Order: sequence, then structure tokens, then C-alpha cells
Amino acid sequence: MKTLNISDIKSVLKITADTVLENEKHFCDLDAVIGDGDFGMTLAKGFRVIKVELEKFEADDIGGLMKSIGMTMLETCGGATGSLWGAGFRAMGKSAKGKSEAELTDISEMTASFIGGMQKVGGAVLGDKTLLDALIPASESMAKDADAGLDIAEAMKNAGAAATMGADNTKQLIAKKGRATYLGDRSLGYPDAGAEAISVLFKAVNDKFFC
Repeated sequence: MKTLNISDIKSVLKITADTVLENEKHFCDLDAVIGDGDFGMTLAKGFRVIKVELEKFEADDIGGLMKSIGMTMLETCGGATGSLWGAGFRAMGKSAKGKSEAELTDISEMTASFIGGMQKVGGAVLGDKTLLDALIPASESMAKDADAGLDIAEAMKNAGAAATMGADNTKQLIAKKGRATYLGDRSLGYPDAGAEAISVLFKAVNDKFFC
């Protein structure tokens, strides 16, 4: 698989939405250990609406689709999750503006843009015990595989492995963002819910689309 068209992108997003909804309680339970406990519920608010929007979106423009999703996340999720994910998807939209197909290089750039959009809002960096601790290694893996000319499916599996390793590594980190910061050293030994979610989402997409 060398490219993804708009139909492929919508399929990936539907799998993502379904996985978020299926794991709503699981993500909340993870978040409850060192956070507010509402991460899964908040994320599900946005993706529940996105499932409907995917059916209605007809333009052959990946950038436009991502921008639409970003606005939905911002308007429906609320709080930090809405701001962060909304900014991430809107940044993705700018990266993919006018594209009807995406090669691995494009996907890598879109992912990097998603990270950049989140960082502009939240200021998190690698090691802060956030979802970026899973997403940044995945993005770096994609960029490396794009340079090597790998197939998209193979690169996504590598990215998923990097995300899982990054999520697991958050157990060894002290939280520097969000409510978990109040726990200080007591946040050690527990994974970040957002990072775990990124790992779960990569696995679902790889198992159901890139299999």
C-alpha cells in the first residue's frame, strides 16, 4: 500500500471512533488513577459526533476532513481534551490541505503537525507523561520509515509498536502536565491514560485496516 485516498482515511477514522467509544470506560478508569477520570467520556463526546460527520463528508480533500474533525473536537469535547485534540486535527488539516491522497511522507507530516498543534496549546514535550510520549515515538518511526521507502502498512505497524513502548514507558515518568502533577512522585508506576489510548488506537487501526 503506497497511498491512502479519502475513503481509506475515512475508514481509519471510523475505526478510531469506534475504538474510542468501545474503550470509553477503560480510558476513564485509566485516567481515574492519577487524573480526573473523565478522559474517555470527554474523548467519546467528540468521536460520537465524528462518526456521523464521516458519513456526510463528501469532498475529496483530506485537509478539509481533518479541519472539520478538529472543529468538532473543539466544539463538542470541551475542556483541555477538546482544545488539544481540536488543535491537533486542525493542524493536520493545514498539512493536508488540497490533498486527495496521502503517501507515507504525507501521513508522517500530518502526524508531526498533529503533535505540533497540540504542543502549541498545551506546551507538553516528550517526557511530560502525556499522550505525546506515545505519539512522538510513533511519529519519529513513521518519518524514519518514510525516508526508507517502506510500505504504509509496514510503517504503521512499526509506529504502533513505538507507541506501545512509549505508553508503557510513561509508568516510569513523573507527571508534568494535568491534574496528575499534583501527585508528584506518586504518579510513578502508573501509565498515562492518553498515551495508553494512543497505543490502543494504533493497535485497532493496524488490526482492522492495515492487517
